[in-house]
Amino acid sequence: MMKRPVLHALLISLALSGLGFAFALWSVGGPKALLKAGELAPRYLLYAAAALVASFLISALRLAFICRSLGYRLRLRHALRAHVLGLFSAAVTPGGSGNVAGIALTLDLQGAGSGRAWAAALATMSSDTTFHAWAMPLSLIALYSMGAYPRTPLWTVIGVVTILLTVAFAYLLLFKVSWIGPIANRVLRGPFLRFRRRGLRLAASVIASSQTFASAPLWQHVVIQLHTAAAWACYFTVLHFLLVGLNVHLGFGLVLVGQTVVSVMSTFVPTPGASGFLEVVLSWFLISKGSGEAGPATVFVWRLLTFYSLFILGPLLGGYMVVRLAAAGNKPKAVGEGAEADPA
Repeated sequence: MMKRPVLHALLISLALSGLGFAFALWSVGGPKALLKAGELAPRYLLYAAAALVASFLISALRLAFICRSLGYRLRLRHALRAHVLGLFSAAVTPGGSGNVAGIALTLDLQGAGSGRAWAAALATMSSDTTFHAWAMPLSLIALYSMGAYPRTPLWTVIGVVTILLTVAFAYLLLFKVSWIGPIANRVLRGPFLRFRRRGLRLAASVIASSQTFASAPLWQHVVIQLHTAAAWACYFTVLHFLLVGLNVHLGFGLVLVGQTVVSVMSTFVPTPGASGFLEVVLSWFLISKGSGEAGPATVFVWRLLTFYSLFILGPLLGGYMVVRLAAAGNKPKAVGEGAEADPA
């Protein structure tokens, strides 16, 4: 049976998604447009699922590589579990804020140690944010050159502000993690005083591990960015396969850069999985490029595959335990599985 916090997040997400789809479907003739999803060629649905799995595997390889750079080895299957549970935690928290906690707590449960687990989780976020920081302006330039981005002052400001926020966030995560110390020192007072000693020790461990990662050789950061770009490319290919399966051919380049811009903007939307925003903006983007009824239908299948499937995968992989620990602020005990000491 689905736990209450997860059920609440699912219901909120479904309600917001429903409103988003209602708005999108209104412009293409109403709810009957979703019936277009029934025309999806089965083999392209399989291709889309394979692309999603490929994005998970590449992200797991990236996490294993990050953990190696922090001094411990992580088996691929355990890295894959941590990545998926991070996505599940993000799906049930506002604005995807639970992603880092989901990865960190899963790694800690698998024996990584809290300091390095949180440092690895922050490193995955910083690598994604760094990718967004350089991919967003390139994608906006590409969309402008294709005439596919609204040439209005409002959307120009939205694009520029998103780029600036993303660059600033990437810089903080990669080079200024030391801000965690003063924040922990200020927050862990009064009713949180009993957590002060453990919290400050954890903050110091996270800062030390993160500084080790930030000072890693340039080639390691390049390898991580290559993994990150490949994982996002596979993820964006999911929508491309679904569109082709519905006989909509917009070109992979347009689908790639369009999703990049929408995905980066969605990180600043404070709803579970950016529900409501993605349905409206992505459907609007596809409709404006001539997809017709197939646009909202494609986004509907895409959301089922990439987002709502996490409400099944997460609990199967132990997501309830991670969500409960994250909500309670408890420190998980290592189970002695998943992390091995690095002989180096």
